[in-house]
Amino acid sequence: MDEYRETNDKIWLEHYELLMKYFNYYHTGVKVSFITFDGINYDENGFKLGSWFHIQKTAYRKGTLDCKRKKLLMPVFKKSKCNRDWDFYYNLVRNYYNTYKLPVPSGFKTFDGVNYDEDGYLLGSWLKNQKRDYKAGVLKKERLDKIKDILDIDSLERSDRIWNKNYQLLCSYVSYYKALPKRAFKTVDGIHFDERGFSLGEWAANCRANYEDHKLSEKKRLKYEELLRYKSNDDAIWDKKYDFVLNYFLVNKEPIPSYYVGSDGVQYGMWYAKQKQYYRQGKLTNERTRKIKYLIDIYPEISKNEAWLMHFNDLKKYYQINMDLPVVNYRQDSGFYLGKWWRHQLDKYTNNKIEIDKLQYIKEIYKMLDEINKREETRWVSNCYMLVLLLMGMVDDTESLNIKTIINWFSSQLKLYKNNELQGKQKEIFAGLLDNIYGDSYSESEISNNVIKLIKKQEY
Repeated sequence: MDEYRETNDKIWLEHYELLMKYFNYYHTGVKVSFITFDGINYDENGFKLGSWFHIQKTAYRKGTLDCKRKKLLMPVFKKSKCNRDWDFYYNLVRNYYNTYKLPVPSGFKTFDGVNYDEDGYLLGSWLKNQKRDYKAGVLKKERLDKIKDILDIDSLERSDRIWNKNYQLLCSYVSYYKALPKRAFKTVDGIHFDERGFSLGEWAANCRANYEDHKLSEKKRLKYEELLRYKSNDDAIWDKKYDFVLNYFLVNKEPIPSYYVGSDGVQYGMWYAKQKQYYRQGKLTNERTRKIKYLIDIYPEISKNEAWLMHFNDLKKYYQINMDLPVVNYRQDSGFYLGKWWRHQLDKYTNNKIEIDKLQYIKEIYKMLDEINKREETRWVSNCYMLVLLLMGMVDDTESLNIKTIINWFSSQLKLYKNNELQGKQKEIFAGLLDNIYGDSYSESEISNNVIKLIKKQEY
């Protein structure tokens, strides 16, 4: 038993020595995936030092680690609590810079600061964070003195000078126009448009986005806030559309439909639908997000099913009042094309694309169409009968008749007959009407002129 314990302690101390080599070289705890032979260089065939170190930490937390081992590992445990500390990463960056004399790529991972390793530390991201801290003015002076040459302070200061130059152009624009520029605005002097100039509108939009996302440094943020009281032309147009939609909500007590078009031709419904989409995607500024959220909270949107039933009920009311279905271009006061809607539903039914729960309503639409067709057929036969009576001089009271309407009807039916567009019974009845009155020899112009003369003769 004693021999086994001695052997186990000997193996443990060998692993501990590997750990101290790693610790003295890298000044941090070991990653779980780290494998090595010498404690410094990664070797996939070596000892799993990272896993071993993780087991020791687990035993330490559970209180099952031997007191002697605990005493030996305590310095490493304390240091690894601030894993990947600033000095450790600085040494890795310094190794990379001394080797390559180039900035560290943002996605570069490494264990030694020289060779790329997929399981290594994110050295590029760490250096990027140091640049961010420098811009924000929170990088400590002693650290700045160490890393100044690697950070390329000159390029960062040059970036600030360019920002300030663009900001002065923006100030010139705002001072002259009392508004922020549109995205498409390009300029050389900050006032006049120049196609070959600097994209000041795009820069101002990006600057605003960085301000909203808290990505500007304190100095730049304070400068930009001086211009926030001004709005761009785009903002003014957006606010105008928003005010219209808000007023619609308040007057009608319901959300504006996506198909709504204002009297000025602006598609306010489609605009609001897009703003809701941008809201869900998080693409709106904070101010616009707040305004669109207010509209959504006032009147929650009705479901597509509820909207469908609303259109069907509108169609039913139209039929009850007019005893007909709306023509294809008929548009309601809300801007919705009810005539296109019911035709589209029948097309979907024909192509087996209509939902099962809507079939009963589709049957009602077909029933309306059948009733309309029957009335049209009755009216058509009645017109034929009235025409015959007129031609035979059997109508005494012609003053009560709309002679012009009958003439127009006859002319239209004659044209349809000649083009072979009358079908079924209508074709037979109309052919019989012509044959009985004029026989086999007749022309369209002759018949039309003769009928008009006969009808007008009866009229007088």
